[in-house]
Amino acid sequence: MGFPTVHCSICHQEVSKRSTVLLEPVTGKGGRGCRIHPEVARALDDMDMARMLKFRESTMEWERDVRAAALAIRTLNLVFRLPMDRATVRMREMLGVPKAIVTEARKRVEAMSPKPSPEEKMSLAMATIALATSI
Repeated sequence: MGFPTVHCSICHQEVSKRSTVLLEPVTGKGGRGCRIHPEVARALDDMDMARMLKFRESTMEWERDVRAAALAIRTLNLVFRLPMDRATVRMREMLGVPKAIVTEARKRVEAMSPKPSPEEKMSLAMATIALATSI
């Protein structure tokens, strides 16, 4: 018993089903096509690139949101002397930051040294100005 065969919609040859791809999601045409055809290979590469870019974008957005939340928690804690628990509650409830982001940000803040570095002092100063003008 061999592999099931289908007819390629592009070259009209009978090929194994596993060497083809459904054309509708790839090229918008109906039927199945061989993976070796340039237009199918190009469309598959474009789909893979789009999927990778979407994943990178979502990962970058997550990292950006965690860093921003960590900076805000650290600012509330060091500059405004708000306890860490109240700072995280404020981030979640008042600003609507998702719990997973606040939890990860708090872990990063707790891992930081109690005394801020000169670079961090500058970031804290900028965050303080941003928080003070948004209140």
